Formats: sequence, C-alpha cells, structure tokens
Amino acid sequence: HCPCHPHASKDGYVMLHTVIVERELGRYLLPTEVVHHLNHIRDDNRPENLILMDKKEHMSMHMKERYRKGE
Repeated sequence: HCPCHPHASKDGYVMLHTVIVERELGRYLLPTEVVHHLNHIRDDNRPENLILMDKKEHMSMHMKERYRKGE
C-alpha cells in the first residue's frame, strides 16, 4: 500500500512486480514501460523472472503468442 506512488491504483496499491523492478532500476517506471513475467506466472515476482519492456513491444509479443495458439 503506497498511495503517494505515481502508479498507485485508486485505492492506493501498487503491484509488487512494479515495485521490485523500480527498486532494481532506482527509478519509477516510465508511462511507456511495463514489467513482464518471463515464465508467465503473475505471482512469481523473483527479480530474475521480471524484465522491463516497452508497452508496445509487450503487447506485440502477447498477440503473437495468442496467434500461434490459435486464440
């Protein structure tokens, strides 16, 4: 819970994976950045499972994965 955080939800919470990557970077995420879970398990917030990606790159990657699965 961190209501003063620039990425906090309306009720003042920030996603843990966001906080972990921001601590590693030493800065807040930019509006164009997103944290991706390499193994696709959203509650696996180990630093080695998290990578910083551009939002457009991230969306494109997921769309390609869905296309390959036939979704």
